[in-house]
Amino acid sequence: MEGEEGGEKMRFMGIQSKNRVEWALCHIANMFQKTTTVALYDTLGHQAIKYIVGQTLLSTVSLSLDSLKKLIEHKLSDPE
Repeated sequence: MEGEEGGEKMRFMGIQSKNRVEWALCHIANMFQKTTTVALYDTLGHQAIKYIVGQTLLSTVSLSLDSLKKLIEHKLSDPE
């Protein structure tokens, strides 16, 4: 998702995964595309994730399969 900060366009992509090769590859790909990686940690609660997504206007998240269920639960509990 694109946002604007100080007159400069910014792009964000969320990543939620344990430390693994895929996480690093996605982060490197983001750097080459001039996209800022937003880390979503397993330890973050619902309100923290909602705040981060709201601040960055995230619309794209790369995540591991085990994190998908948790993200769906967050979305279903609060559709905003």
